[in-house]
Order: sequence, then structure tokens, then C-alpha cells
Amino acid sequence: MRYALCYSPDERSSLWQQLCIWLGRNPATGKTGAQPQFSDIEPDRLTELTRSPRRHGPCAVLKAPFRLAAGRTPQMLDKTLELFCYRHRPISLPPLAITDIRNTFCLAPAETAEDVLHFADRCVRRFEPFRAPLTPLETARRRAAILCREERRSLALWGYPWACETYRFLIPLTGRIADATEKRRVLNAITRTFDGLLDNPPPLGDIALFVEQEPGRPFVLQKRFPLTATPLPGEPATGSDRLQPPATRQFPAGIFLNEE
Repeated sequence: MRYALCYSPDERSSLWQQLCIWLGRNPATGKTGAQPQFSDIEPDRLTELTRSPRRHGPCAVLKAPFRLAAGRTPQMLDKTLELFCYRHRPISLPPLAITDIRNTFCLAPAETAEDVLHFADRCVRRFEPFRAPLTPLETARRRAAILCREERRSLALWGYPWACETYRFLIPLTGRIADATEKRRVLNAITRTFDGLLDNPPPLGDIALFVEQEPGRPFVLQKRFPLTATPLPGEPATGSDRLQPPATRQFPAGIFLNEE
């Protein structure tokens, strides 16, 4: 069993509903449904292009999927999440933009979102004691990707190439698309699908706990842990012990949660 800590739009929001329609799956209910139809994209092709993000669900990873370390239990994880979220308050998100990262489409902030980056840093560090070491197979699979020095360092420290200094907040929408013509068609489809929904995205108001029951199975949204802290005058945006921003931040060139 693996766990992932994520941002996932409020289930009452139009963005959540449209993401579930785009992916053809609702990870909160487990129900699947028909994806949008487009005259220039075959339905089976859209299903294939969205296979990986559909398995993970409509979310942006904060701490990548991990197995529990020895001596840690799901109950301990839940309790620590409750306490962690009690100390933080909701974070507003800037407008989102459809972004192409190495032939992969996703939703990403249209401007710098430092509070979100700091919060993701804290999530990675605070819950690192819950992460079991990668297996040799998992390590080999990660190293098979083309990684820069900073990404290799992140892999060694956090079990994931794109955490902390190499992190970027993304909601994946597709797998990789190599053909330029197909990319234009898919971009047009995404633009039509999410028209009017990206200027005011739901805030990061909780940590969504996603669970993969067995290897390769779809992740399910098990529980949300609300951020409930009340800000005090002059208090930093994510709590009294907020991390300082990294001196430099190297944005990765690959996908994040959509790495199997």
C-alpha cells in the first residue's frame, strides 16, 4: 500500500468536476464515466493519453507516493496529518494556466506561488519519517529517467527526484504527446474543457490523502485533512515556523505524480 499527500480541488468546485470528467474517473467515489468527445480526437486515444493522470486522480502532489516505514501505522499517519494541518491555514492559489512540460500537458500556477512551494517543502520534510526506503526496483526505475544533479540529490534525500528545491506545483492532464499535430488538437480540447475555470482555482484548503491499495491500482481519495489555523497579526503565511525559501529552485523537466 502506498500513500500520497496532495492538493486536490474541493469536490464541490467546478474545477474538480471538470477534472473528473476530463479524466473519466472520480477518485472520491471510485466511479468512472465517459470522457468528453472531440471531433478530431478518437475516444480510445483520449483514454490512452489520460491513462496515467486518471490512475492518480485530479491532484497536485505535495509528497509523492510512499510506503509506510517500519513501525509506522496508518493511524499514526492520520494523527500526524491532523496535527500538521491544525497548524496551517488555507493558501490562496494564483490563476492556473495550461502548461506544456516536455510534451506533457498539466495545470500550473500562472505566476510564482511561494506560499505553496514553502508548504510543499514542509510536507516533504515533516512526513519523511513515514516513508519507507525505495526498493532496488523503485530506485532503478527512478534513475532510468534523465535527471540533473539536483534531481539525483532529491531522489537520494527524499525518494523522489522532484521534491523541495526541484518541486513544481502541477495537476497533470495527459501523458507525453510527441506528435506536434496531435499536441495542437489536445491543447485545443483542454482549452475548451477548462475555459473559465482557471482564473480563480479553489484554495489549498486541505491535504488530500490518496491511497494505492495494490501496485498498479488506481489511487483513491481516502480522506481530506483541513488546514484550520487562524492567522495572527504579522504571522507568516503558513505558520510560525515557516521555512525560508530555497536560494535557488530548479524546476524539473518531467512529470511529478504521474511517475508510476
